[in-house]
Amino acid sequence: MTIPNNYPQEIGNNIFNRFIILSYRSIYILISTVMTVALGKKRKNASRIFQKLQKGNNVVSSFLLKIFIYKYLNKLGFKKETSIIYIPKYDYKFHCPLNMADYMSLFSREEAILTRFDPQPADIVVDIGANIGRYTVIAAKKVRNEGCVISIEANPVIYDLLTKNIQLNELTNVIPLNYAAFSKRAKIKFFVNKDLRNNQYGTINSDIDKFASKGLEQQVSVDANTVDSILLENGIKIEDVKWMKIDVEGAEFDVIKGSKELISNTKNLRLIIEIHNLSNGMTYHNEIKDFLESFDYKIDFEERRPSGESHIIFKKQIAKQ
Repeated sequence: MTIPNNYPQEIGNNIFNRFIILSYRSIYILISTVMTVALGKKRKNASRIFQKLQKGNNVVSSFLLKIFIYKYLNKLGFKKETSIIYIPKYDYKFHCPLNMADYMSLFSREEAILTRFDPQPADIVVDIGANIGRYTVIAAKKVRNEGCVISIEANPVIYDLLTKNIQLNELTNVIPLNYAAFSKRAKIKFFVNKDLRNNQYGTINSDIDKFASKGLEQQVSVDANTVDSILLENGIKIEDVKWMKIDVEGAEFDVIKGSKELISNTKNLRLIIEIHNLSNGMTYHNEIKDFLESFDYKIDFEERRPSGESHIIFKKQIAKQ
């Protein structure tokens, strides 16, 4: 069975991978046959269940099957939390946690933002909330060895995975930092779930009800500092930064308030900000927009979701002489 070149490819375990894909295909044929007998071909094709089944592809859907298999193997003492995934479109490899959220995020999400994310050779990029490193790796390849990426991830569990992915892609122009970007220097509580097979994100947001309901009941203490101070302490000239990406699960306004020097003194800075919902359904969208507009930033692109969350690219307006 041939795997299309544009699909994600799992490195290693080729026989097992092809067995899983064949197993998924067999399940698909079995379900299709049973539904045809029970409903008839016309009703089957019109059913929402079958339509959802058709939308999947062998590679992606088989990964979901693999997650379930490893879950039960784990109960037998065989522990596996990640797989190495290669994405041909971006020519990168990742130690990917065995969950669908991280897997899908490597190749099918935020595409509208990524097509506009175009750091140039020798640029400096700051990635805040780097997670396992998708933006970090893409940026590092674009800026080449003449440039640099400051990759900041507060979650200590995910930070270890981030550093492995930097090494896996043989990148030497990335400075990874296990910090929480914040509005001030502090020691703060960070809410995490240490099981990589669960969707691994975390937050410094103290909105406990929301995050406890998502399994982030465990607290760890992390060092927090402003972006301005973090850059200064790592020898980065703020006027040289061209891009900053922020994805921090509800704490984005705190990060921005700790970036005043960068935001005010950099002429050609672009900001990619994911604005998350708080537990009351509200966001900091308007506060962030108003704050940045006071420094002459305007929305260059915005992608809004039905939930109210959004991805925004802000661009500084250069005053005409």
